[in-house]
Amino acid sequence: MTDDLNLFNPSLQPPFKKIKFEGTQVLSANHFRSGHTLVLQECEFDSITISGFVFVVLENCNGKDLTIHECKQATLKVVSCESIVYDFLENLTIENNIIKKEIKVTNVERSTISLSTMVKCTISRFEKGSVSFRDVKFDELLISHTNTVDAHLEFNDVKILQLLKIFDSVLDSTVFNRFNLENARFSFQRSSIETAKYFSVKWMKSFKVELNAFEDSEDKLSALWDLREAYRQLKVVCIDSHNKLDALNFQKAELRTHYDEVTTRLVTKRQGSISDWLVLFTNRIFSSFGRSWLIPLAWLLIVHFIFFSCYFMNDLGISISLTSGWNSHAIQKAFGYYFNLLSPIHDANIKSISGEDVNFYGTADFFMRISSAYFIYYFVRGTRKYNFSI
Repeated sequence: MTDDLNLFNPSLQPPFKKIKFEGTQVLSANHFRSGHTLVLQECEFDSITISGFVFVVLENCNGKDLTIHECKQATLKVVSCESIVYDFLENLTIENNIIKKEIKVTNVERSTISLSTMVKCTISRFEKGSVSFRDVKFDELLISHTNTVDAHLEFNDVKILQLLKIFDSVLDSTVFNRFNLENARFSFQRSSIETAKYFSVKWMKSFKVELNAFEDSEDKLSALWDLREAYRQLKVVCIDSHNKLDALNFQKAELRTHYDEVTTRLVTKRQGSISDWLVLFTNRIFSSFGRSWLIPLAWLLIVHFIFFSCYFMNDLGISISLTSGWNSHAIQKAFGYYFNLLSPIHDANIKSISGEDVNFYGTADFFMRISSAYFIYYFVRGTRKYNFSI
């Protein structure tokens, strides 16, 4: 059974046990005779702001909104609430707490956080001190305006369920250890993450970073540049971690974004090189930027069939009739001619079905050789995509 607390009643002094704080309350060190330590045990609250204490301890408490401001050391054990804001703390320890909506960490000197469940976490303007998350599941993790050059930010056994968003931040000394983004979305803008430390990171299944919102062509070009930079940094991170399999996927995404960037610039601003665009376009259409062997193989067979049927079948004495019966010997010979001419170095003189010499040297034969060599190159490149030449 809890008792109601009226802060205007000076007879109530900490420690508080089994107290119910109704409405919005402010527990300031100036309100109490002893402003050194505040202890809350088995208490309930709607909205509390705690400020100015040297030591703050919450145990087995349950409520909605909790803010701890300008306290030297805070310890929370088995606390359940909807949202928590930590601001200007020197030392913070959180163990086995349940946060139902959101946690915000700002200007904390040193912190170790272990949570049973959490919906959303915001780390903003963190530039000094140390914050460590261990064994936590976030629905959303937002890191903004944070610089860890002179600070320490660490994630151990952390899983992001929905969204990781990093913007306007430099995470140079941040540690990501057993960090799981497998089922999450990733948004990245104007930040640096390539010099952070990564151990056993599971990247997104789609290997896609979200494109930032834009209103016009200029904003779209800026958003595409941010996206390409994100893929470049992720590629470098994977290479430095000797994770070259994932690096290949981020390299493909980087090229795809560069293609979108060049296309947008050509269409909207009439700027850029059409030859560079053609290289990127054909690379994308015919080989999925060198990552597929099936696509160039399909194009090889289709384009070669067009050349073969339009220019060479009649000279070889091959015809297709839907009324007469099938001739297995003729079909076998036709396939033999088809695959023989598939080679870019086939002979210019070939005997037809009737035994006559047929000379194929000419414009059509020249372009057929070029197309075959082109698609065979992309086919071989696709089959060698795991040779790690990135």
